[in-house]
Amino acid sequence: MLSLALLKIPVTNLDRAKAFYSKLFEATPVFHSAEFGWTQFMLGSLPVALYIPGKGGGAGLPGHDLDFQLFAPDLPALKDRIDQDATDAEIHENADGSQSLEFRDPDGNGVKIMARVDP
Repeated sequence: MLSLALLKIPVTNLDRAKAFYSKLFEATPVFHSAEFGWTQFMLGSLPVALYIPGKGGGAGLPGHDLDFQLFAPDLPALKDRIDQDATDAEIHENADGSQSLEFRDPDGNGVKIMARVDP
């Protein structure tokens, strides 16, 4: 059985991204290396890494939509926490009955966080 091993987010400024995602995740990084352009968080058992392209972590392009979606049970509380840093954050009602909080990080990466709505 396959499972997700790591999520990587390309960024242009590691310190700025680390501050933003520390607030979003309500977590401190478990690893940080300016030399390698890498900061890593643990979201439960899932490692999430911020990286500067070209420093060994990959060659992604900051400012594009991310190809994953996170889950949070309380989107309004999460939106309140990041409103000052993600002023475009909006909660959407989706056709499948779910809700999503969508916003851009400081590098312009599109982030989507989902919550299911019970019938």
